[in-house]
Amino acid sequence: MKKYQDLAILVAGLCVSATQAQISSVAPSTSGNNAIIAQDEYMWDDGSTENLLGWNAGGTMAWIQWFDAIGGSDTITEIRIINGSALAPGYGNGDGSPVSVGIWSDPNGDGNPADSVLLKRVDTTVQNIDTDTYQTVAISPGQPVTGRFFIGAWITHSAGQYVAPMDQNSGNIIAGRAYVFGNYIGRGGTFNPNNPGDPLNNDLYEMTSIGYPTNFAVRASRGGSSGYALDITGTCPGQIRLTWSGAQPNKQQAVVFARNTGSFTVPGGPCAGTRLGLGTNQLQLYTTIGTGNGSGGVSATVQSGACRGYVQLVTIFGSPCATSNVKQLP
Repeated sequence: MKKYQDLAILVAGLCVSATQAQISSVAPSTSGNNAIIAQDEYMWDDGSTENLLGWNAGGTMAWIQWFDAIGGSDTITEIRIINGSALAPGYGNGDGSPVSVGIWSDPNGDGNPADSVLLKRVDTTVQNIDTDTYQTVAISPGQPVTGRFFIGAWITHSAGQYVAPMDQNSGNIIAGRAYVFGNYIGRGGTFNPNNPGDPLNNDLYEMTSIGYPTNFAVRASRGGSSGYALDITGTCPGQIRLTWSGAQPNKQQAVVFARNTGSFTVPGGPCAGTRLGLGTNQLQLYTTIGTGNGSGGVSATVQSGACRGYVQLVTIFGSPCATSNVKQLP
């Protein structure tokens, strides 16, 4: 394997209401002001949390933020959330507790969810509590989105618990992007995830306006360029299998690994200008594989040092090259 500094050379060589007083957080509010939307992952946060938000009395809280569909329309295939906070452990609901994720429309495209409508909901359970490790929730079939849309999650919690994972130092925080909504104990009504702006059942707050400028630690994966999709099964350490579809037929693919997600841009070679959904932490070109008719699979033995890392495929056919979605190793 080669480090990311050599990636371009290798690729070239291969030719390849109540009031806001109802809300509190664990830590004092902090603020920061790079829009990180990787080619195949929608993300604003930097992968770590500094704070958690919750209703003082307990209740159901949802946290959402908007993204703009790449190319005007896209399909969301995964939602990824952080549960709890490594910096403030012990405040959230434990592993195995119910949590739901969702995708909402933004009918007028203004970034305000008052008129948004729930498009997709998946109910699951909390994983990886207080580790700042993302939990991946599959959206199957994928949910089409157009224009501006919202991604988020919600959970029911007790008084003294805090559940909305806040990234307050990512350096790209702007007002009007992140919101919380929901229903707290004693408010009246019933939490309504289908319509965040429902005044009878939800309170809705924009985060900067209530003194908590933030990005939420919630992300969404897309199917990749022209439906170019990667999946990974198996165990780590041990045997895994990479399967793909939608690749450019009869072209080579680079298998690229990194310890983190991000938006690394290949600086040279035939894939110059291609933006990956990977960061630079241990970014490496692992190997290349053929695509045949554009679909297939390969098996590999993975050592413990690569577990929970991220993999992306790049079909090498000219700048910019096609990229698959990013998948996390088991």
